[in-house]
Amino acid sequence: MAKTEEGRAHPAPNQAHWTDTVAPYRGFRYRDLPTDGFFWGMTAMRSTWVVVASAVVALSVASCSSSPAKSSQKPVATTTTTAAVTGCANDQIQVKYGKGLAGQGYEGAVILFTNVSPITCTLSGYPVVVAEDSANVQTPLQETINGPLGGVPQGSTKIPKVTLNQDGVASASIEAPNHPSSGGGTCPRYANILVGLPGGSPVYQLTATLPYLNVNLSACDPPPQVHPIFLGEDGY
Repeated sequence: MAKTEEGRAHPAPNQAHWTDTVAPYRGFRYRDLPTDGFFWGMTAMRSTWVVVASAVVALSVASCSSSPAKSSQKPVATTTTTAAVTGCANDQIQVKYGKGLAGQGYEGAVILFTNVSPITCTLSGYPVVVAEDSANVQTPLQETINGPLGGVPQGSTKIPKVTLNQDGVASASIEAPNHPSSGGGTCPRYANILVGLPGGSPVYQLTATLPYLNVNLSACDPPPQVHPIFLGEDGY
């Protein structure tokens, strides 16, 4: 470097050219700062901006990675199935007599069918009823839609389908004439009544003694009848 009369150093020509042309655009002149201080300051500022920018990028990445991921799974459809109601089974039903019936020359009784299980079931049609005498001779009762003491109302032929919930009761009536068709003498009497559910076999046994009448079911002609099952305890 050349020395002036005042003993101060001047920059080399190329350095003076940079300070006179470039430095003014940055707001200061090169000669105002030591050369090594200027470059150190610029380097420090650049390093600071790099650190700040890196921190911002890191925070952005952390924020994105911490966001809960949206589920791409679609809801699964569920189907509720209602169990079909089936016909009553023997072990679901209790069989016993209801009320006694009498009138128009006939005697009979109402047979009750009670669902003693917690499972709903159905009954429809005629119960199986067999009369048995003291010699164990069995006579199936005739299925008739109605008679003098019960059955489907006159003028109708519809046989109901009965649904029984737990403790629900259905009924059917049986009846027989209480005197011979010839008009004289007395009728023989049955000893037992065997009962089964519609379409089944007779598995329940009752005495042939009709409730409240204190007589056994008659064996006179025409033969005893059984009518369809109805909901309730009336037998019709």
